[in-house]
Amino acid sequence: MGYYDISTLKLVGYENIDKAIEQIGKENCKVNIEWEKMIFVDQNNKSVFVSLDKNDIEFCKKLAEKRSKYKIWGDKATPKNKAWDKGFLNSKKDSSRTERVGLYGEKAFSILTGLPVDETVSKKGDKGWDFEIVVNKQNIKIDVKTSLKEIWRENIDSRLYMRADDRRGKLKVLKANYYFLTSVIYYDSILFKDKKTTDINADNLIIEMHGVITKEDILRKKEERIGGPATKNKNANWKNYYIEREELVSPIEFLELYQSSFNFINAGVFAWGDI
Repeated sequence: MGYYDISTLKLVGYENIDKAIEQIGKENCKVNIEWEKMIFVDQNNKSVFVSLDKNDIEFCKKLAEKRSKYKIWGDKATPKNKAWDKGFLNSKKDSSRTERVGLYGEKAFSILTGLPVDETVSKKGDKGWDFEIVVNKQNIKIDVKTSLKEIWRENIDSRLYMRADDRRGKLKVLKANYYFLTSVIYYDSILFKDKKTTDINADNLIIEMHGVITKEDILRKKEERIGGPATKNKNANWKNYYIEREELVSPIEFLELYQSSFNFINAGVFAWGDI
């Protein structure tokens, strides 16, 4: 059962709360004024949607600034890999957007599970995963991959994707057991297609948690999956793994599978028994 804050419901166009609850289904939601969070499930495509409030966004902004690739090694990049080395979304105007977008997904996963975001700052980047749980004495590593919603691309290709190669053009070694694919789809009620505004000053964001795929399933079709960058930038030269949506395990199924390893008491949005 999701918890819906009134102000957040308005974010996605639900000005009439009664109408919102009627549309979503009374059995699937209840309003909780105390928490300014929102979670709801789309039964049609398995996705779970998580809102981030101003405090969540501020947390991501501050940590992203500390991790900014643009500041750490952008000036040392070669002409061939400069766009990637500095963080593809980063610029002089917004030098930590690449890292910030990634953290939005991590924060949404943290809200879902109660697991803390790793706040480590390293010049070499992360370890290859964002979260780790222990199941039957085995370490299970989870990497959250977050992209921006791209209306132009979805009209021609609905697949999801994640970066496949490193800065040198070699295929990355996949170090996580699971890859959790997410997208930033809204900020302050604006669909992610308005180029005049960005997320940097947003008070609210909505993250779509598409689902999970294992490392083994990615590598099983490795050659078929590899394609070019999902961008209109002609200078982009990296490779992505492309993943069909139907290949993903739903977030709810994943949460259920490992529920004993998550800390739902600290999740702050819902208790497992409410789903």
